[in-house]
Amino acid sequence: MNDQRKNQLKREISTISNITLKAQEAYLIVSYLQQDEDDADLNYQKKMSSFFYYSRIIYWQITIIEIAKLLNEKEKFSVWRIIKKIKPDGEYSELKVSMELISKWEEKLALEKESIKNIKDQRDKVYAHEDGSDDIKNLIPLSKIDFFLNLFKEIIVELEKPLGLPHRMFNLINSPAANLKYIIRMSAKGTKYEKEAYRELTKQYGLEN
Repeated sequence: MNDQRKNQLKREISTISNITLKAQEAYLIVSYLQQDEDDADLNYQKKMSSFFYYSRIIYWQITIIEIAKLLNEKEKFSVWRIIKKIKPDGEYSELKVSMELISKWEEKLALEKESIKNIKDQRDKVYAHEDGSDDIKNLIPLSKIDFFLNLFKEIIVELEKPLGLPHRMFNLINSPAANLKYIIRMSAKGTKYEKEAYRELTKQYGLEN
């Protein structure tokens, strides 16, 4: 593979990686905000704040929009297209990715036909054009998002190897989701402190009841 074609493929892989990373970070925020907490104050902050409620909706939209880019065969940087290009008769056949691996990826995608349609419908009918949201039934569970993100990452890593690219790190340090957790915990801690201070004050004046 000459340098020009190699650099072209590197750019394509980089774009797919960036889309995957953006979807992953949005999904981690949704997943955290959706999760129930044992701590009542922490749970209250997550569930009752209109800002966090709205954030959960917005970041879910981002998750779906980004993942749909990689699952829509018509999109320029879809995983379908990159898989086609690395086949023995494809544009990047020199990469010599095993057909066993390629077939495994295609089979995984084929088995998720309904989930892929659901994601496309959400993107097209709800978040991109808003012309048929009533037709969307049984939105896919978060576990399916996990599945697709892991598949994208597997494809990226396998394509990086023959190009000699450094391993892409998907576990970000100081990630948005980690920062959000810190903010909510500190907010819950502040609320708990205020409650304790108020209780002490009512005790002092004999107003506990």
